[in-house]
Amino acid sequence: MKKTVWILSGLLTANLYATTYYVDANTPNDGDGRSWANAKRSLQAGINLATVTGDEVLVANGEYAPISTANRAITIRSVNGAGHAFIDGGFTSRCAELGANIILK
Repeated sequence: MKKTVWILSGLLTANLYATTYYVDANTPNDGDGRSWANAKRSLQAGINLATVTGDEVLVANGEYAPISTANRAITIRSVNGAGHAFIDGGFTSRCAELGANIILK
């Protein structure tokens, strides 16, 4: 029983540090990403802030440049669904390099 309690305690501790970051391509100012009022303009900038396992990047409607998650265990979520936030790769061969630990919603 002690082993189970120890594992659960460790999992709860890890999730306490997860943060949500906000990205809006249409925001007038590039903020710190900690709220919609201070959202990052670039999806990559929001991803760069998400360094802790479980961090989430919420993305507003818009068009975004290619991204790389550097194999971080994060979630990238479009607030209005995948049909409203786009990654435009232009003429690149790869517009999103996600890795094995990414969750897209």
